[in-house]
Amino acid sequence: MIRRPILLRFAPAFLCCSLLPIAADAQTPLSTALQALESVRALTEVAISPDGRHLVYGSVATGTRDGAQVDVTALYLADAHDGSHVQRLTACPGTVCNEQTVAWSPDGAQIAFVTTDAAEQPQLAVAAADGAGLSDWASYYGTNNIDTWMIPYFGASVYDDPQVYERSSPLTFIKNVRTPTLLVGGDRDAEVPITQSYEYWNALRRLGVKTEFVVYPDEGHIFFKRSDQADVMERIVAWFNTYLKRGG
Repeated sequence: MIRRPILLRFAPAFLCCSLLPIAADAQTPLSTALQALESVRALTEVAISPDGRHLVYGSVATGTRDGAQVDVTALYLADAHDGSHVQRLTACPGTVCNEQTVAWSPDGAQIAFVTTDAAEQPQLAVAAADGAGLSDWASYYGTNNIDTWMIPYFGASVYDDPQVYERSSPLTFIKNVRTPTLLVGGDRDAEVPITQSYEYWNALRRLGVKTEFVVYPDEGHIFFKRSDQADVMERIVAWFNTYLKRGG
């Protein structure tokens, strides 16, 4: 049995599409998190991860230009439950880059945002950080405990129409993957079994893609240990800081 987080990696097959709307009731943990953040800084935008566990928000930070301090727009990652564990997501820390227009991919595997270079030209920055990733719809079909939605979604079972599942599986397109990718998962996840992550991680490392995979013992699809939640966020920020920098 795994007694501590171990390292591996994964890459999704598609990019994000749009910002997620926020409609939080005053009594929700998300509202509490936003109020806590707004009490110490002005928020320019907020995007919630699809699983509701994390949020990325925009705020004013300090950068430097020609030795002078200037205000820039920066993006930060925080716990959506209470606004804790705030860390900056950045492609160029300590410079005049502006970061904005953040969006999560539908599976929460990627964050994309617009940043500017030293000449203030806009660029799209993307990095992959996947939690409870699904790699092969065919093998997933017979191993998860929430499969009742799959036939209405795909139109048939994997036994009646395996091609439709193959066409939607990231493993089908694995040879196209170039993005350095961090993968995290709980070893007791019954909704997206950890074997899905092992499949993708093994494929990426055999194809020479930079990848890291962290398995958390006694965690399921949603992490409940605060230490593990904090560890995931720290790893995501470190990963982005490494691979969203120019030349990373």
